Amino acid sequence: MGYKEAKINFYPDRITYIGDKLEGVDDSFFTDDPEYDAVHEDQELIIMMSWEAPVMERSAAFICENGGDILEIGFGMGIASDYIQSHNPDSHTIIELHPELAEKAREWAADKPNVTIVEGDWIEEIAALGQFDGIFFDTYGAFGHWELFASSIVDSVKEGCHVTFWNPTVEETGEWCGFGDSYNISYEHIAVEPVPRVYYNSPVYIMPKVVM
Repeated sequence: MGYKEAKINFYPDRITYIGDKLEGVDDSFFTDDPEYDAVHEDQELIIMMSWEAPVMERSAAFICENGGDILEIGFGMGIASDYIQSHNPDSHTIIELHPELAEKAREWAADKPNVTIVEGDWIEEIAALGQFDGIFFDTYGAFGHWELFASSIVDSVKEGCHVTFWNPTVEETGEWCGFGDSYNISYEHIAVEPVPRVYYNSPVYIMPKVVM
């Protein structure tokens, strides 16, 4: 069972699902690995945790600096969505792949007339959505088309659009999302609580800030 078909587990401080940690990774990478079957065993995987709130707050502030029309790719726990709404954008479009999370997003948006929820794969949906003043990209899993992000938003940004995306590394880099040295990119260091985490273990998060 893949991510899109899996049942989401909702906890007060996180959302998870049971699945293959390496779903979406090219199997040829493991051709000579005797532990191939073991690394593909299902386990409970964390999609998002509440400790990310300071990251979501600063990400929302950056992409909303121009006001206008905002695109959020990945709803997750809705933390970033709340912060984006606090900036009163003209429009707030959210693309969410997982059906359960898309339904949560629709429930959340029921009393927010400036919000549009798009259920589907962002790589297939983005071209029809127009142009934006700010974009936040936070997809889950190796199937999230991370490496295609920069090249895929070229026609979806207004001049001066502010863009940021989840940085899983502890380095000042945007290359994993396709942003090399040719882009106008800077970085903001954000303190996060140093509590045990399985996918990010630094007390400082490095937020990429791209101006298109």
